[in-house]
Parts: sequence; structure tokens; C-alpha cells
Amino acid sequence: MRTPRMNKTFISAAAALALSGSVYAATWTVTDLGELADYNCGDTANLSLRDAIGCASAGDTIVFSSGGTIPVTSNGGGAFDINKSVTIIGPGQESLNFAPDPSYGIFTVPAGVTVSISSMTINGTQSVSAAINNLGNLTLSDCNISANQISSSGYGAVTNQSGTLTINSSKVYDNTCAMGVGGCYNGIAIYNSGTMQISSSIIEKNFGSTSGSAINSNGG
Repeated sequence: MRTPRMNKTFISAAAALALSGSVYAATWTVTDLGELADYNCGDTANLSLRDAIGCASAGDTIVFSSGGTIPVTSNGGGAFDINKSVTIIGPGQESLNFAPDPSYGIFTVPAGVTVSISSMTINGTQSVSAAINNLGNLTLSDCNISANQISSSGYGAVTNQSGTLTINSSKVYDNTCAMGVGGCYNGIAIYNSGTMQISSSIIEKNFGSTSGSAINSNGG
């Protein structure tokens, strides 16, 4: 009697990984609190936040080796554009903050990406631009969003335009609006025209010079 022949199928490691649904996510450590980037991803001793965002792939995590203040100016290209799905974990609200030029916000999240930002202070914006401008899926946790001043023609310190915004265990306070014609009606602290959920957070002491509301939500 002849023994039946076994059909053997060999697949590559990459195919096996795809079939299993597993991914290898990297962690990038910010070691340089300057805003410039050369995108030399192998130079881990001089990796800025802009470098880390540029070098990361979807699913990666960005952390910080130390605290301090990160400038946001035209020299580095303005606000940090987080154009891929990453997690950014700061060293703590009291340890990391920002010093933006008056013309710039701090973070922008475009449509189609999922971003988590935690454990930092997001502060110092003085412009029409929001400190955080979200069109994607953004979660803010353990963040202090304060001391941002918007113009009356701008939107809130945190602006969610048709995206999904979740704020957990954070504080949004002491954000102001510079009064102009028409008042500050776009939300001094938060403007939402998408989907928003806020839990275990404090929103207080946000004010305009004569009028306006802390939150303007005409979304979900």
C-alpha cells in the first residue's frame, strides 16, 4: 500500500505575522527638547520630538528621557503635525511643557489617524490657531491644558473639527480669549463640531474679556 503524500505549505515570516495579526511596535525616546529635526532615526542621543514623530510608524510609542520646555517656532516648522497613529507619553504634567511663538498652535492631528497624548502640559498658544487642532481620533489623558490665549476669530484651546475627541483625567483651565468684534463665541477652552467625551476632568477659569463660553459644542 502506498503512503499518502503530505502536502506541505511553507509561508514566510512576514506572512505568518500578517496572519497572526501581530505587529512589532517600537518605542522612540525623545532625548533632545529642541524643535529641529534631521530625521536621523539612528541618532538616538539627539532625537527631538519632531524627529520621533517623523521616524515612528503607526502603532509606535514616543516617550521622553527627561522633562523641560519644547519651543514651537517657524525654525522647526510650527505646530507638530502628528500624521500617523502613535502614542505620546510625557514625563508628567509638571515636567514637560511648551513655548510656542504667538503664530503657532502646538499639535495638529489630521483625519484618519488615532493619537493618544498623555502626561504633559500643553500651554502658551497666543493665536487664532488652537493649541490642539484635531480632525482625527484623539485621546488626551493626564494633561494640563492651560494658559492658551486665542483671538476672538479663532477657536478653543482644544479644537475638535469633525474628529473624535476624548479627554480623561485632565485639567483645562486658565485659557483666555482676546476680545474682538463679535465676542468669543467659538469656545474659549474647547470647540467641538465632531464627537466628544470628557470624563474625570476639570474645566474651569476659562474666560473672555467680555463674553463667550468655555465650551462651544455643536457636535456629539
